[in-house]
Amino acid sequence: MAIKTRIGRAADAEAIRGCTWFFAWGRGDPAWDALAPEPRREDFSTFEEWRSACRAWRDTCAIAAERPDATGLIDEIGRRLISPPEFVTPDEAGDILIGDMAFSRSAQKTNYLLARCTFSPGEGVGEKIREVGIFVNGLVDPGCPPGQRYFLPHEIVAPGDLYLLENGNSFDRHPSKQEAFEWVITL
Repeated sequence: MAIKTRIGRAADAEAIRGCTWFFAWGRGDPAWDALAPEPRREDFSTFEEWRSACRAWRDTCAIAAERPDATGLIDEIGRRLISPPEFVTPDEAGDILIGDMAFSRSAQKTNYLLARCTFSPGEGVGEKIREVGIFVNGLVDPGCPPGQRYFLPHEIVAPGDLYLLENGNSFDRHPSKQEAFEWVITL
């Protein structure tokens, strides 16, 4: 049996890193509101307690909303063009905490990519966000103003490929809050 080597996975990460990346959010399925919320780090006294709660939540609630065959979001609200992700590496002492793992930035290519997105306060205001995803290689309407980074569905001419999807954990979008997301993608 053949295996993909670590350097082969890092080469995949380097290749996909060169694509155009969009972070999108959508209304999703209102039935997901009945699922328990994802554990928040600040609700636990130790990292280990939080890590254990995250694993238990993932095993029960997150699986209920999974859509592995999805090609898009359910009722997309908008999407933001994001910078290419950074290479990171697992590191127990790292300052990048994602889920129950810690990472550090890497000057060398790795098979781990850190994707970050920050939505401006005026984007998606008044919406209930139930689903977020990363798309690669999408195209926007060439008539959009130069420098525009947030796009509504009617401004997208080709959605691209849905690369990552997370759903089931809803929140209301408030105008005074700047929403930020971080994901580490393992290839």
